[in-house]
Formats: sequence, C-alpha cells, structure tokens
Amino acid sequence: MAERNHAPYVDITKTAMKFRHSRLPLMAGLSGLLGFFILVGVSLKSDYDGLEERARVEVGNLGHLMELHTAARIRNIDQILQDVQGHVTPEDMARSQTQRGARGEELERLLRTKREIVPEVHGLHLVNVKGDFLYSSLSPLPPYNMADRSHFTAHVQNPEAGLVIAEPVLGRTTGKWTLAVSRRLNNADGSFAGVVVATFLPESFAPFYQSLDLGPHGNVSIRDTRARMLMRFPARDDRIGQPVESHPAQPYMARGDREILMKIRSGTDQVERLVSIRKVGEYPLYVFAGMAPEDYLSNWRSKLYYYSAGSLLLAAVVLGLLVINRRGERQEESALRALAETEGRYRLLLENLPVGVIHFDSRLCLTFCNERFATMVGSTVQALQGLDLQRLRDQSVLPAMRQALAGEGGTYDGSYRTTLSHIDVWISFRANPLRDASGTIIGGIGIVEDVGEKRRAEDSLRQSERNFRTMADFTYDWEYWQGADGRIVYMTPSVERITGYGVQAFADDPSLLQQIVHPDDRQEFQEHLNQAVFHHEHMVDFRIVRRDGQVRWIAHGCQAVVGEEGEALGRRVSNRDVTERKTLEAELQALNSRLEARVQEELASNREKDQLLIQQSRLAAMGEMVHNIAHQWRQPLNALGLVIANIRDDFAFGQLDAAALDESVGRALKLLQRMSTTIDDFRNFFRPDRDPADFDLGAAVEDAAFIMEASLKNNDIALERAIEPDLRAWGFHGQFSQAVLNVLANAKEVLQERHVRPARIRLQVSRCDGQVEVTVEDNAGGIPGNVLGHIFEPYFTTKEQGSGIGLYMTKMILERSMHGKIRAENTAEGARFVLTVPLYTLPPTAPMQ
Repeated sequence: MAERNHAPYVDITKTAMKFRHSRLPLMAGLSGLLGFFILVGVSLKSDYDGLEERARVEVGNLGHLMELHTAARIRNIDQILQDVQGHVTPEDMARSQTQRGARGEELERLLRTKREIVPEVHGLHLVNVKGDFLYSSLSPLPPYNMADRSHFTAHVQNPEAGLVIAEPVLGRTTGKWTLAVSRRLNNADGSFAGVVVATFLPESFAPFYQSLDLGPHGNVSIRDTRARMLMRFPARDDRIGQPVESHPAQPYMARGDREILMKIRSGTDQVERLVSIRKVGEYPLYVFAGMAPEDYLSNWRSKLYYYSAGSLLLAAVVLGLLVINRRGERQEESALRALAETEGRYRLLLENLPVGVIHFDSRLCLTFCNERFATMVGSTVQALQGLDLQRLRDQSVLPAMRQALAGEGGTYDGSYRTTLSHIDVWISFRANPLRDASGTIIGGIGIVEDVGEKRRAEDSLRQSERNFRTMADFTYDWEYWQGADGRIVYMTPSVERITGYGVQAFADDPSLLQQIVHPDDRQEFQEHLNQAVFHHEHMVDFRIVRRDGQVRWIAHGCQAVVGEEGEALGRRVSNRDVTERKTLEAELQALNSRLEARVQEELASNREKDQLLIQQSRLAAMGEMVHNIAHQWRQPLNALGLVIANIRDDFAFGQLDAAALDESVGRALKLLQRMSTTIDDFRNFFRPDRDPADFDLGAAVEDAAFIMEASLKNNDIALERAIEPDLRAWGFHGQFSQAVLNVLANAKEVLQERHVRPARIRLQVSRCDGQVEVTVEDNAGGIPGNVLGHIFEPYFTTKEQGSGIGLYMTKMILERSMHGKIRAENTAEGARFVLTVPLYTLPPTAPMQ
C-alpha cells in the first residue's frame, strides 16, 4: 500500500503542463476553491458558536459551584454564631473584662472549640455594648474597639438585622484582609447586649478557587449588593473593599435578580470576560465567575490562523496557475517548482482542516483521509487506508461517490453508521470527481462535516416553525402580513371563510385587498391606510363584498412591523367578521330610538299630569288658606262687633262724645289693620320662589306653623315646638314651608276625624349626620298597615273629601327641589313624619384686603 502522504496526489508538474492547453479545468479549480472557502467559513462559524455556548455553560456551572461553596461556608459560620448565642446569657455580657472569672474561661473554651469546627474562621469573639472585646478565641483579647464598625452599628440600630456581613478591613494584627460576620445578643427585655462576631480571611477560599479551571485570564470574586469587592482570585488587594461606580451588573443586582450572565470588560486589566453572577442564598452576597474569550477561543483563533494561512496558500496555488497560464511557457517551469514547494504545505493544511477529507479511486477504494475524518468515524487513518468502500456497513454514501465517478457531484445528508467503530453520526457529505491532466476521472474527493449539533438545532427550528405555522393556520380571524412593497408575505387560510377568496388569490393580486372593500367605504379605508402606513396602530370598521356577493362587516386593526434595526418590514393586519355584532347594534339603535320616542311621550304625559296635580294642589292650598284666614279673622271680627255695639250703646245713652268716638274708631282701625296684615302674611306665604337660595329651616317651619296656628287653637290641638337654631338648607323657602304645612294639615285632619282628646302635634327641627330632620309627630293612633305603604302615591286618600295630592306634592318638593326625602312611621301614640334635607354650610367670608 502506498505511503499515506503520497497516495492521493497526482504529478503536479504534468497536470500543470496540461492546464496550459485548457482553461476549463482552471475555472473548475477556482470554483472548487470558492466552495472550499465557503466550507471553511461555515465550519469556523459553527466552531465559534459552539465554543461560545460551551463557555456559557461552563461559566454558569462555575458560578453555581461558587454559590454553593460560599453559601455552605457562610451557613457553617452562621450556625456557630447561633450556637454561641444560645450559650451566652445577658449576665455574661454585663461583666467587665476584670470580672470574667471561671465563667469567662468557660466561654473562651467554647469559642475556641467552635472556631476549630470551621477552619476558615480566624477568630470568634463576644463584644459588649460599648464595642469592647469581652471574650475571644484569640489570646490576648484584641485591644481595639468595634463601636464604629458598620456591622456593630447595624445591630445597635436594628434589632431584626439578623446575620450581618461587614465590609472587609485590613487586619491590625495580621496585616491581611479580614471579613466579619456577626449576630446580635439581646438582654431579657430585648435591649441590645452586644454581638457575637466571627472573622475569617478571604484568602482561606484560595485553595478552592485554585481548583477551578478559569483559564489564564479568568477570575472569581465575591461582592456585596453594592458591587463592592469582598474577595478576589487571583488576588488584587488594591480592589478589596472598594466601591465600584456604575458597575454593569448593579441594575440587575438592585432589582434582586438571582442569576445574571453578561460580558463585562474589567476596568482594572481591560480584559473582557464572560461572567456568571449568582446570588448566594438569601445572604446579601453575589459571586462572580468570569472566563476570558481570549482563553476559551484561543484554539479557535489558532484554527482561524491556520485556515487563513491555508486558504492563502490555496489561493496562491490558483494564482500561480493563472500566472503560469498568462506568462507562457518560459515561466512555466519556474512556477511549477514553486507549486511543488507548496504541495507539502497543502498536505499539512488538509491534515488540520476542521472537516473530514477523503480521496477514493475509481474502484471505490479509500486512498486517503485526514485526521479529522478518522476522528469523526471513531477510527484511525492507518485502519482506514485501503478500505473497500463497496463493503461499507452503511452504504447510504455510495450513491454520491458513484455520481462523482460518473462525472457529477454527489451529496448525502443524514445519519451514518460507521463500519469499524459501529457508532452513529449525522454527516453532510459532498463528493466531486477527481480528474487527471487529460480530464479523465481517476477517482473522487469527498468532504465530510459532522452536523449532529446543527441537525438537532435544525430539527428544533423545524418543530418550532411547525408549531407557529399550526397556530397561524388555525387562527379564527383573518390575519396577514403585508410587506413594505405591498405584497402578501403570509396570510391565514381563514381568509377564504370570511371573503370567499383563497390565499393564492391575494398573493397573485395584492390589489384585491382594496377591490373587495364596499364602494361606500373605500375612501375611509384608503384614509386609514394613509394614516397607518407603517407607523401607528390603527383600528377601523368597514364592509367588504364577498366573492358570492354577500356584504360583511369587518373589524380591521393593523400595526407596523419593524426589523431589529428599526427598518420597516410592512404591517401586520387582523380582520374579524363582526357582521352579527353590527346587525345587533343596528337593531339596538332602532330599539333605543323607539324607546326614546316613547319616553318623550310619557314625559309629556307626566308633565301634563304634574301640571294638573300642581293646579289641584294650589286649589287645595287656597281652600286651606281661606279656612285659616277665617280662623285668624274670627277673634278680630268679634272684637270689631263689640266696638260697633259699644258706639251704638253710647249713642243711645247720650254718652257718645268726640273723645269716646275717636277711641272706638281707633280700636276699630287697629282691628282692621290686624286683619289686613293677616291677608299679607298669607299672600307672602303662598307667593312662589323665583330662584333657589340658602334659607333658614327654622324660619320656614315657623312660617308653616303660623299659618296653622289659629286653626289648631280653634280645634283645641296643642302645637309643641323644639327648633334647633341656625340650621340652613339650599332650595326654595316657600316650597319647603308648603311641604311642612301639608304634613301639619294632614295631622290636624286626622286628629279632628278621630276626636282625639287631648290632641297634640309635636314639631321638631334637629341636626343628624350632616342632614337636617324635620319631625312632625301626632297622637292620633297611627296609620293602618295596609295604608302606610301608599300614602305618598298621587290621588291616594282615605278621606271622603280628600284629594290625595298633599303628601305626594310634599314628597315631590323634597326629592326634586331639595335633594331630600320623606318617610312615615308609626309610634306608640300615633304617626311620625320625618322630612330630611342636606345641611347647607355657609362659605367662609373672604379676608379683608
């Protein structure tokens, strides 16, 4: 069997001499070179993406490992602190350094014992309320005071602080960076008794960090929630404890994110790193694990260098052939010698390509393969040399090889089971014929790429596409994406159910979208398009004419579609058939119109009835007024009759002189003036109010009582008053007095009908929860239960001569004019009417300028 490095190659010098007579093989070579460059570029991109993904996984695992390690260490220290808390009493913390005695030795043994449990702990201390070290695992006691330390003041100020982790400080005795972790000690009453503090050296974490594979430029660190560095590996003491201004991770840490993955360029060494940031349990700590791309991409960059060099060499080979072809025979021998020198480099390049390369002869015998191919199929170059390809276990690649031997390129993409190692791989295989200088096919060359990862990604992408396609194709509404050029990019099949036209009809003729719009709606639809072109969300309803001539209503909404760079990609449109809704809306509108007309008719009818009621109420009020005037005039008329009789008697007895006549005439005139004043008072009472205003409720009630007073006295009915002063309301003074008068008159009539003795009406005005209540209560025995619910209805009366409008008008006055209400209820003696109106408060007086 021929040597591995020479078997697949032909005599380059002879081949080049034949190229001089034909440019077709040279063009084929250029095409092959271009294809080779493309394959190399694709392979480099695939390797780069794979390395980036692997780095994300590795740095995430490092961050998770650091989180678990740090949480475990802090948890162990916290358990020691809590254990010490349980052993220390308030009396222990109240002693001075000179009063510790045997108890102090016992506590210090406890501290030393607990400290030895966790090797990372450098010192375990008990500090009193003044910040002085009282007990310690170290000897002698640290001589400094901790009252100004942030963790000490945190416990003093906040009894619920729990575990506090302080900022790192440079140890006064060790000269090394030290972290303090502490918990509060309380007295029996919950007051501050001191703290238990554990100090440890961040450098104790170094052995664990050294075991991590970070690469030459990787690092790990622990920071608090303000991104202040607590420890770092490799160590940078100048950065410990220093706050970082505007750290890229601070917004995410402030938001409380537990896992963060991002690339950060260090401000210290200017190295960019892929960093995994993870929160440590519920502690105010974050761990940072970073790997530098220049580390995990170093091999890839080497490959890039080799591939670039190889590509340049191949380009040099082809350019050399072009130079040979152009310069003629005198320079041909010199060029071929240079080409021969590159042959070895070409072989080296093939050995280091990221894709598998094979040569086979015309008998389908494997004459050459590179290391990449051997690794891909799980074998060695030596084992594969001379392999009879016709006896392969998996012969799925043979058709492509035979096509190459027939002078055509052959391909195969799919699963392949290897012959010698019995493993399954996904490959992309490309075979092309290999010709000698005369153009005779002497074998073939194949390029094999392991596309397992790519295949899995493509399968996932296809499944995702199927899922989205299924969702889109089975949506109920008519959805489509119209490109910026006006053509349909995608449209759901539901378009045919709504319009009668299939998807293809709109794809063939995009103007069909405007053609099916109802002629009466086209202008509105076009205005909508002009307003919504790729810029705004917009909604509009319009009609379309289906293919079968039906008219349907469409609810149309569209939104601009933009790319990642903000470029316009068209608009996304959603259309829904809302014909049923529009039909119902039209029917509802017609129904509303009919109802509105009926309401107007009823309102007009009710206004006529109200006018009639008002007229009847006025007539009843006038009758009551005449009746009350009669009662008011009864006494002065009797007195006037006596005056006239006295004049006659004085004249008959000769005693009528000028003085007596003047006295009698004066008395008569006073009586007549009193009667005239009574008429004015009644006329003013029934005079209608023009505009609403605020008025005194007590005065309005007194006006009503004055009108009824004489009539009540004449019928032996006592009127009791209890009127709270300075209560005002907004409305019509006269109308409210009329309402009170109606209730008083109703009470008087009931007392008369039932011949109650002694008869009594109690009139009360009082404030109640921001309202004013006017109560009219009688002792007439109450209202029958079957009548009580109807007394405020118009024309309802239990009296033979009653009109049934008095209480109804009272209710209308209170509810419509005063925004008040009236209610009736029975008491132990009779009935009670309660008139309620809002209390009006006078606005404050403006200050003097």
